[in-house]
Amino acid sequence: MSHPIRSRALALASLSVLLVGATGCASVRAAAARDAHLRDALGAHVYPMTCLAVWPDVLRLLASKGFALVGADRIVAGQPPQSGIGNFFSQGFQTQESFDGGLVVASDWNSAWVRYRASGTVVPPGGCTVTFTRFSQPDTDDPSRTTSEKDWEMALDLLRRVDPAAAAGVEAGVPRPAP
Repeated sequence: MSHPIRSRALALASLSVLLVGATGCASVRAAAARDAHLRDALGAHVYPMTCLAVWPDVLRLLASKGFALVGADRIVAGQPPQSGIGNFFSQGFQTQESFDGGLVVASDWNSAWVRYRASGTVVPPGGCTVTFTRFSQPDTDDPSRTTSEKDWEMALDLLRRVDPAAAAGVEAGVPRPAP
């Protein structure tokens, strides 16, 4: 026969574990819902301007987050000019036109072995979509472990710069966790 105090303590401990687990699951669900909302809203967002017109903001955003750009993009973003040797060893590339008339740029790796690729896609008659892909390399000795994912928070940061009202609308639609 178990002691009533010990049984109560065991029941309270079990309940605490369940509550912590449920809270953890709720926060994971809330984060997943936020990511899904941002993916849907920002993945479909078309800037009512050409890619060329939105591109300086893309470059300045990357620079403001501490990502080194390459070549002439550095000047546009407010970074100091790059030396020839720095350009040679950089693993990023300056803005290039893509085959469909859009734009693409890749930053260099930062000290945490993270870099970004931004792609602007032309949307006729004069719009542009912009996506950011985050690359991370946890093991510098094994580049095959590099991972990539779309970064919707970075896309939201760009929208905040270019169209604060549209960004507020996207943020207003973010699902809120249940109390």
